[in-house]
Amino acid sequence: MMLEFVSLLAILAAIYYFFKGKAPKSQEKFPVKGKVVYADEGRKSGQFESYKYRIKAKPDFLIREPSGDLVLVEYKSRLKNPNPSDVEQLIASAICVKEEYPDLSQGMVYTRGGKKIVDLSGSVDELAQQIWPSLQSARRAKCGVQVRPSPSLPKCRACSYNNICKSRFQENFATR
Repeated sequence: MMLEFVSLLAILAAIYYFFKGKAPKSQEKFPVKGKVVYADEGRKSGQFESYKYRIKAKPDFLIREPSGDLVLVEYKSRLKNPNPSDVEQLIASAICVKEEYPDLSQGMVYTRGGKKIVDLSGSVDELAQQIWPSLQSARRAKCGVQVRPSPSLPKCRACSYNNICKSRFQENFATR
């Protein structure tokens, strides 16, 4: 649930910035050239699902390069470089996409501050092992188990719950 929730928030933010004009609007500015196989266009877009790992994903873009390679792209509008959580989101999306497109072998997290290329050529099971702790945490949260927060100043500043969170760090942050 937590991973699904975080993924959903990231996707909604990407869609918002895409339509607000902050995402690359032309192939010329976009870091991957080729045919768009899938683009998350909000509610009218389908989703990918891994039945084995019980996760769903709506990646930002799936692009078939002229070479024939399939590239999964997650776009983040921020100026900073990709975060480790962005890479985990990309891997979770890849697990789902590989059900329909087993030839997926590369992914990219693209921000206005940089990009991170991720090798997705491993099996679905190998990819799941890379993010296993997050998958387990998301499952526990979905079942109603309270997961331990991992606060940090940037996360707390961006969090809409920072005024009611019981985390000691966030309580100190809220009084500043």
